[in-house]
Amino acid sequence: MGSFSRSRGLWASLWRVIGGNFRHFAAVASVLLGSAPAAAAAFPDVSVECGRLGAGQDAEFLARLRLLLRTADPEALPAKIHAECSTRGAWIVWEGKQSERLKVEEGPNLVEALLDTVEERLAREREKPGAPETPAASEKPQPVPDSPLELPPLDKPVRPRPDSDGGATSRSTRTPPASVGGLGFAVVGEYWSEPVDFGLGPRVEVGVGSGALALVLCETLRFGMGKDVDTLVFDTQGGLAWGAPFQPAHQFGLLLLGGMEWFTEFGGDGLQTESTATVTVGGRISQRSGGVAFWVGADGIYRFADLNAGPRRFTPMLSLGMLLLVDSGSD
Repeated sequence: MGSFSRSRGLWASLWRVIGGNFRHFAAVASVLLGSAPAAAAAFPDVSVECGRLGAGQDAEFLARLRLLLRTADPEALPAKIHAECSTRGAWIVWEGKQSERLKVEEGPNLVEALLDTVEERLAREREKPGAPETPAASEKPQPVPDSPLELPPLDKPVRPRPDSDGGATSRSTRTPPASVGGLGFAVVGEYWSEPVDFGLGPRVEVGVGSGALALVLCETLRFGMGKDVDTLVFDTQGGLAWGAPFQPAHQFGLLLLGGMEWFTEFGGDGLQTESTATVTVGGRISQRSGGVAFWVGADGIYRFADLNAGPRRFTPMLSLGMLLLVDSGSD
């Protein structure tokens, strides 16, 4: 009976110790939970709609944009950020307290230009009057002990870059202008007035270049049928083109070509062939659809010599064609 009383007393003492400590543990846990920070502000919805970004560039932009936003002040974040572009330019749609459409100052790398615009908008948000003020000049900051592990402060937050992105171009190595060009096919009509009124035929051209300029080579045939004679004109030319259709970001272009022309007449006095040097100046209006550009052209061709049985020295020419694009970049 005595041993039972001693055992019961021992268990009662243990319970008082454990129970008291449990109450202390519960109080500490409740304090920690109560002091936990509130849920982070909702992360912005980000999206991109830009056909000028190449394969993988849209994913690169979204990944780097999300990392940039994670390092920003949550109070400065909008509800949504949307990137869009067209052949005329690019914009960032910033949907916060007020919706803004920010024009992107484009450079050789469109991804970098879009990120620069977002970063500048975040910097403006930090500089608003409601932002925390810096200490007055008279208030001397408290000395901070030096530490060998301390890094110097940064004047500007570093834009993060995804680890898996091995193909992204750094600011120090800007990409060169994109290579442009393509292979084109067209139908050409030329007004002659004599010996027949009109010539019609195919045209093949190839162009390659960088930026908005392209080197062009082309060959053109025109057939004409009259009452007494039939005609065939063949010319081969080379020169320069600016803008459309070889540069798909442009809708308007100019063309300057030079070369040789051979004019052949059938019937009448038999077969007669003449040749002369030529210069062609023209303009293009183009519309891109995927990897193809459709264009309409108006040219004027000048001949350096009179053809005895051929057309006049200067004649107008209209063309309608399509170009299979070779586009290594989106800028």
